[in-house]
Amino acid sequence: VPVSLADDQAVFVSVNDITARREAEQALVQAKDVAESAARAKDEFLAVMSHELRTPLNSIMGLSEALLEEVYGPLTERQQRSLRMIAAGGGRLSEIVSDVLDLSRLEAGAIELA
Repeated sequence: VPVSLADDQAVFVSVNDITARREAEQALVQAKDVAESAARAKDEFLAVMSHELRTPLNSIMGLSEALLEEVYGPLTERQQRSLRMIAAGGGRLSEIVSDVLDLSRLEAGAIELA
């Protein structure tokens, strides 16, 4: 900006160093990218985990139910007790898997609390 001083002319210059601000902005962008990448990795992991846990769990639950119904022949009382424990444990594990997945969806904003 030119400034006139009597007969002489001068130039007034103002400089602000924004290096720190630019570096902070870049750091925030990088942190955001890292966080988004981590969120995607978590989502992918939970999807795979869900499938990998539910598939064998469904087999365990289905086969223990079939055995309890004596589809493959009669069972002793001890075998029935053991199968009921297997079915109960499988049911609890299935609930835990569902709870973990629901929590993940809740954190991601995919579901809302009623």
